[in-house]
Amino acid sequence: MARPLGLGYVVFAGVIGALGGLYIFAPQIPRGWFSAPARPTDEGPMPVLPGDMQVNLEARDHEAALATTVRVAAPRKAAPVATVITAPVVTAAPKLPNADAKGQALLTEADAAYHVYQWDKAMSSARKVLDLEVSPAVRLRAKDIVTQAPVVAQLFQKLNDRDELSRNYDTNPSLVGMTSGGKTIFAVPIQGTDKDSPVIDKDPLGFIATQRKLGQVSFLVQGNKGFIAAPLADEKIGTVALVDQVALRKDRRTQLDAFRKTLVGAEARDPMAWYDLGRFAFQNRLDDQVVDALHRAVLLDPKLSQTVREDRASVLYANLISHMKNSNKMQAAIYMGLIDRKYKDTEQGRQARLYYDGKTEEMLAAAKEIQRKASEEETRRLDDLKKRAAESGDVAMIKVAEEDPPEAAPTITGSPDESKALALYEQGAKFCSDAIDKGNTPERDRLYGEAIKVLQQAVPMLSKLAENEKDAQKRQSLEVKVQEANQMKLGAIKMRRPGH
Repeated sequence: MARPLGLGYVVFAGVIGALGGLYIFAPQIPRGWFSAPARPTDEGPMPVLPGDMQVNLEARDHEAALATTVRVAAPRKAAPVATVITAPVVTAAPKLPNADAKGQALLTEADAAYHVYQWDKAMSSARKVLDLEVSPAVRLRAKDIVTQAPVVAQLFQKLNDRDELSRNYDTNPSLVGMTSGGKTIFAVPIQGTDKDSPVIDKDPLGFIATQRKLGQVSFLVQGNKGFIAAPLADEKIGTVALVDQVALRKDRRTQLDAFRKTLVGAEARDPMAWYDLGRFAFQNRLDDQVVDALHRAVLLDPKLSQTVREDRASVLYANLISHMKNSNKMQAAIYMGLIDRKYKDTEQGRQARLYYDGKTEEMLAAAKEIQRKASEEETRRLDDLKKRAAESGDVAMIKVAEEDPPEAAPTITGSPDESKALALYEQGAKFCSDAIDKGNTPERDRLYGEAIKVLQQAVPMLSKLAENEKDAQKRQSLEVKVQEANQMKLGAIKMRRPGH
């Protein structure tokens, strides 16, 4: 699906990268499980809104929804049954043809460290490979680890955020199901009384039993939109059992595999798609899948952490536009507060501020500048991909690099029907507005899907009308609508779950 104009997202084609010195993008090499990392921290912070603004449930819900709807399906609850959690199986990197034995051993060591987030060890072993006479494939993989491991490590530092590279509570090994009166609730026991309290990671059932004797237990309790700190009295707890994390992660792996299958054709050249794949894997503790996806993402976009932040800011901006159009001043103010708090330094954040403040000419100029930079960045990324394909000699990657980009929006000649263009624009805006109120549901997905359809029609028509308009004031009004329609379309694409 083509990216909205002015946002600089190019959708790319290919297959996921391989390990152990085979060409980095060969899809046929299986991965084994590796142990879970000690860092980044296991749990991310809970939602926090700007301190000078009253908490608003809709904006809070939006942040929670964004964490689960950017490209991946929403998590499902697991049944509260006893669990037996098995450790990941560690397998050696596959041997490479014509590779020096010592270089192969060092590369296997580097790869293993890379996949359990031991960045320094991975780089040290990979550097030693580069000092040896090894096959081109081994050298290329070692070089990739040396250059990309610091970039991937930096992602975890810059994106250590509740909605990004943090762990989900519902895949925490201490998650329990508590059944009382025929109703089951899911929760994680904590040592304390607030959302930042440490999770009990050793013998959670024993801890709960001991605390029940004292009258109550503190938990992070799963609600409709996330986990909330709450003490529960003994009589409210009922029967307690660990959630079957093996079954739960099997379900998440099924979702991940379904997501991966969508990364074909043009979609696989999008660094954000690979980032979201790795992000979903990390959040759900599918640790054997994390580094390969993030590695692929940073190869496609070395500035990935900033790209992610621009992407998230653009979705909030889209919701800001919907509320501004509906004269929901308080809601709009809260979304602007969210943008200022988290994304003030981004281009999308600055553009949102100009839009919110009614600085139309500056906003339109900023939008054009974003589009110009995006076009240059797209060209650079494609050139880098072609160079890498030539360097690796990977036939599949060469095919990916040479594949035609997605079809652009149809060119409109003459003068479109203005009333029809405006009707489509208003219809798309209403679909987006209605979708915001539906929560993380299939109905919201349907509404966003309808919004995408009509806004894709409206944008080229409005653009042509603005191009043909002689009156300066009316032309500016049409240009604003083009920008609004593009932004709302982006938000709809991002917020609609795949397969819906």
